[in-house]
Amino acid sequence: MHLGITPHERNKKRKSLLRKGRLIATMFTIIALLPLVVYGLYHFQLLASQGAFSSNLEEPVALIQTESGKLGTAFLVSSTKMLTARHVMDTSSIGKTVTVTFEQVDPPIETTATVEWYDASQGVASSGTVSNDYFESDVAVLRLNNPSDVIDILPLDLGDSEVVQNLDEVTVVGYPLGSYSISKGNINSTDYDDKELFKLDASSNPGNSGGPVINEHDEVIGILVGHQSLALQGENVSLKINKAIELLDANSVDYSD
Repeated sequence: MHLGITPHERNKKRKSLLRKGRLIATMFTIIALLPLVVYGLYHFQLLASQGAFSSNLEEPVALIQTESGKLGTAFLVSSTKMLTARHVMDTSSIGKTVTVTFEQVDPPIETTATVEWYDASQGVASSGTVSNDYFESDVAVLRLNNPSDVIDILPLDLGDSEVVQNLDEVTVVGYPLGSYSISKGNINSTDYDDKELFKLDASSNPGNSGGPVINEHDEVIGILVGHQSLALQGENVSLKINKAIELLDANSVDYSD
């Protein structure tokens, strides 16, 4: 009869303690690393979401060229109608034809549209500076001459510019200097110069005018109209979409199908 612990039992206990020690060490390691893992997954998902941009937001945005050769941007709001900025029309009068190129579809589609409406009382900006009153009505409607050309392109959804707040993130889509571009920025002022205009810091260049300003819900909340005096500040001006719609409704302009 043995009253002490045999070598076999001591070895068995030692192995049991080692296993428990490894288990405890593993648990502590997992607990210590868990915040880092969660942090990494969160930021990976955030970066992925920031980098992603739906083709449904790119395809309806087109490069437009007037008869005088001036370049700008327009976007589909129905299967037959597009919105752009009035000053993009240059000297194009109502009824004139412009060339419309949807570059972000495969293959690209080139078609034509007719200038259907803009506020003729304001004329068009040819050169020099204009007042902010001009930009508050800086919208034009184009009608596609052959809607069947773009039958597979979904129009952009129009949002509510009244719910936009300062520092909201926005995306500007367009054709600065004739080349397709997407840029992100923030709303810097929701009532620029006490008018129905947004001031934003998303980068743009000539050619971006008339392009959509899109919120985080993939809705158009403005039309980029630009502002020469803000060029050195890196800021731009957008006509609020609610104001644009109000102007169109007041003039009985149909921007739907």
